[in-house]
Amino acid sequence: MSRVNLVETADASRLLQRIFGQMEKAYGAVPNTARALAQVDGFVGNVAGLSKIESYDGELPRTLKWLAKLRVAHHNDCGFCIDIGHARAPEAGLLEAHLQALKEQQPPSHELWSEEERLVLTYTDAIVATMTVSDELFSTMREHFSEPQIIELTTQVAVETFYNIINRALGIEAQGFGSLLPSSHAGE
Repeated sequence: MSRVNLVETADASRLLQRIFGQMEKAYGAVPNTARALAQVDGFVGNVAGLSKIESYDGELPRTLKWLAKLRVAHHNDCGFCIDIGHARAPEAGLLEAHLQALKEQQPPSHELWSEEERLVLTYTDAIVATMTVSDELFSTMREHFSEPQIIELTTQVAVETFYNIINRALGIEAQGFGSLLPSSHAGE
């Protein structure tokens, strides 16, 4: 149960009603995170801009970004982010086996993961645990990824952590997005 009031679409400004409408079309419901943030003028649009990082079509493959995103959500036990992340993960190429391994927090050494995936998971785990990485790990990352890719990955981990903090502190729980998303988004 949310610890804060969630703004209803009917009570929102016209601009927020349009934004909420777009979110409902994309997700099947207005995310409660947005409904909570709507209490502060300008927050929904500004915070929603951060979500563009996960859909940014840069150098880092989207699958690796989503792998990091979900790893962070599982580490931080953010039910809302796990819910929406698992519902949308198939779009990024993550299979049910990947999602199950993340749910069980399988270590990066698990045979399911490719070498790049193991490295992304190890890097993500280090950031979540200590907010930094060793010089040795960073050097290994450089052997496999370009600097722009490392920056994209690091930023994805930071943004997901940001969302996890908001949702956990405000008591925003899972909404059942797997059953709400339009069929083109729902996992198999």
